[in-house]
Amino acid sequence: MGDGAGTVIVVLPDGSRHEVERGATLESVARLVPHGCRWTVMGAKVGTSLRELTWRLNEDADVQFIDMGAPDGMRFYRRTGILVLVMAAREVLQGARVLIQHSLSNGLYGEIKWRKPLTQSHVRAIEERMHEIVAADLPIVRRSMPLKEAIELFRADGQRDKVRLLKYRRTDHINVYQCGWMSDYFYGYMAPSTGYLRSFRLRHYLPGFILEFPTAANGMEIPDYVEQGKLATVYFEAERWGRVIGVTDIASLNSMIERGHLDSLIQTVEALHEKK
Repeated sequence: MGDGAGTVIVVLPDGSRHEVERGATLESVARLVPHGCRWTVMGAKVGTSLRELTWRLNEDADVQFIDMGAPDGMRFYRRTGILVLVMAAREVLQGARVLIQHSLSNGLYGEIKWRKPLTQSHVRAIEERMHEIVAADLPIVRRSMPLKEAIELFRADGQRDKVRLLKYRRTDHINVYQCGWMSDYFYGYMAPSTGYLRSFRLRHYLPGFILEFPTAANGMEIPDYVEQGKLATVYFEAERWGRVIGVTDIASLNSMIERGHLDSLIQTVEALHEKK
């Protein structure tokens, strides 16, 4: 055990024991101990719980660090990429709204709602700004916030989709991430700073973009883009159907159910399937 006051014991998966300062973050511990991870450490399991690198160790614990090669680690990485993308897009295209739609090829397809259609030059400018944000290594801070306060925060920021989504939350508090001037809500954990996003590529893909990431299978390099035209067509058709039935996101589906329109919604979807 630690000395009971100033230190705690970290036990790694190989059974090795390491004495560290009480209150040390997982990020600082990862720099001190031989964690054995091949790629960049993104988070850790403390006991059986998944934790961000900002988590502080105040008692002895079994710790397994997670790098980008693990599914959880890559999810940390991708969420961080989304945050940086949203921040950059909103700075480059004032008043823009970023929508992440679905996975496609080796990345995430999304669209940017703005007063003009998205162009290749817009995408290049956003990608350049993303690299600047990464180079600045801005802290990403998670704050627990009363739900009503968070709703008002997003309402004032013009994030109407977040306001509609949070209307259906059943908890008194939610976690909001802050990076520089921007606050946003994400379902899942993040890296502790923007500097962790070391490799990405933003591709113009009409009418939106694809945010591409490295993979462990490719040596943590971004693989060559592989067109998935048939899958993209299916996704675009699903989006069109969503607009037809008035369900374009989770909040609008919740609203349909709340108003007792679920049966008619199912019938409409079945009719659309019959026409195929």
